[in-house]
Amino acid sequence: MKQVVSCLLALTLCISGNLVWGDSEFDRWKQKQRGAFEGFVTARDREFAEYLRTSWREFQAHKALIREQTPKPKRQPRVPQLEASQGAVEPAPANSPFGPDSLEPLLAPQPIPAAPKKNPGTQPGTVSEQKSPQQEDLIRVGLYGSALRFSQAPGLRNVRLMQLQPDQFSETWLAFASADLQTTVEALRAQQRALVLPDWAVLQLVLKVARNEIGHSTTATAYSWYLLNQLGFDVRLGYNESKLVLLMAANVTVYGRPFFTIDGERYYRVDGGPANNLRIHTAGFPGHSGKLRLDFANQMRTPGLVESRQLRFVDGGRIASAVIQYDPHWVEYLNGHPAIDLHHYFSAKVFSTTANSLAAFWQTRIQQDSPQQAVNRLLHFVQNGFKYQTDDEQFGGERYLLPSESIHYNAIDCEDRSFLLAWLIRDLLGLPVIGLHYPGHVALAVSLPGEPVVGAATVDYEGRQYTVADPTYMGAALGQLMPQFEGVTPTILAVN
Repeated sequence: MKQVVSCLLALTLCISGNLVWGDSEFDRWKQKQRGAFEGFVTARDREFAEYLRTSWREFQAHKALIREQTPKPKRQPRVPQLEASQGAVEPAPANSPFGPDSLEPLLAPQPIPAAPKKNPGTQPGTVSEQKSPQQEDLIRVGLYGSALRFSQAPGLRNVRLMQLQPDQFSETWLAFASADLQTTVEALRAQQRALVLPDWAVLQLVLKVARNEIGHSTTATAYSWYLLNQLGFDVRLGYNESKLVLLMAANVTVYGRPFFTIDGERYYRVDGGPANNLRIHTAGFPGHSGKLRLDFANQMRTPGLVESRQLRFVDGGRIASAVIQYDPHWVEYLNGHPAIDLHHYFSAKVFSTTANSLAAFWQTRIQQDSPQQAVNRLLHFVQNGFKYQTDDEQFGGERYLLPSESIHYNAIDCEDRSFLLAWLIRDLLGLPVIGLHYPGHVALAVSLPGEPVVGAATVDYEGRQYTVADPTYMGAALGQLMPQFEGVTPTILAVN
């Protein structure tokens, strides 16, 4: 007996039950139901459903790629003169410009917020406690601070995937296709456009809608798979004896997630692991082969919640302070984003809340400075305005932070500082920058107008000379390189 209940099963129950129909009346009803089913289920759906009965093969899981293996220093490196002035044992006095107090935030950042829970009976613009039958069918989803509503598809109420078998996947696909989900798909597309959702956010939205609409977790996974394919994403289904998982194709290399290679293409586990072998369908949904774009090309629209952090730093020999704002919902999104290659973070735009706040603080302060003076001021701001801590110490593993996250979290390390400084120089000063990747360390270099800094460490790239700027090397001026990297050729990362 088939475990998947669909419109066709409902038809069968009516035939075999206690209802008494006249032959002609029943034939007319049956023809009407068949016509409705045929109207929803396209030839492509039927063809794909047949493929789902076969063409499954066990694939070996590849272990997650590791992004950085060289350990980073536990303590923030300092120029020798600064190290000597502080002594080997005694800590710097509390009022020292480079002492520990200068690295601590005055206002601790808040934890990453969950999507706010609203009382539908009191919030303006939401549904009151007295719900109409139509309102009862609304699905409410919170996504990075936005409260969204979707109409529930009545045809899904009896769909259940009870066994992990190819014929059941085929029947489930047909059940979804027969439920007339085009309204749901179009509503998802509308939210994608209205909120300028990156692909990873769209995937999270689909997962939330599926979980809210279908209580059965395995069926919800299959429903997410169906919707994502209808939205044009190349998402495959994989399973073993006890687990059904989603596998995504991506436009960039993804780290920290096991993957499978199918016809030369990597498919990463959406849920992040473990690296167990799975049976996977070898053919994707016809005409829908879009990889998820996991770079940072889009910045979504959020409700505009603003939080701030006060930073103290040394500027021109004096202690200065800056109150910098960030959007906690953007931080929440980045917190779950898959890890990708270093150069994408260098080229990422800074979220508007933080970008505007940094620009408002710095633009008037550096407008009279020469390019070299301005770069040095920004360099020292990043060097001593943030506490240093490795990712292993703070997060338990390697993690790259974009500037909004650097403002939010208590501490940052070398690559996070480099992303922030690269944006400050590129966007506030209009100077070209490149990333520099050394073993266990990340810095950057800037192309200055005029003559190069005398005695400075430089890197030549595409016909330009770039001067090294290291935002982790405490007290270093523009052009100073850590001694251990002298003579070491870094990997150069182009910054768009």
